[in-house]
Amino acid sequence: NSCRTLGPEGGYGLGVFRLNGWLMQSPLFCGYAGTAGYHPEHDLTVAVQVTFAEDSFDSAGDYQFGNSSTTIFERIGEALTKG
Repeated sequence: NSCRTLGPEGGYGLGVFRLNGWLMQSPLFCGYAGTAGYHPEHDLTVAVQVTFAEDSFDSAGDYQFGNSSTTIFERIGEALTKG
């Protein structure tokens, strides 16, 4: 979900947003998507880039599955920040 209420847990500025301690970007355009973030508390950076096959788009040319790099990023980030 790209629409969120801004507050202490999340904010946005100059293409970068804050979410659960991460400073992030997640572009999605022209068959390319990515999610990159830095977690200052853990001094950790994670970057995931993906491309989409032709069948990832519906007949109107819209993405059918959203930014799949974000799901991958969340799983990597969660695994690396535990413990």
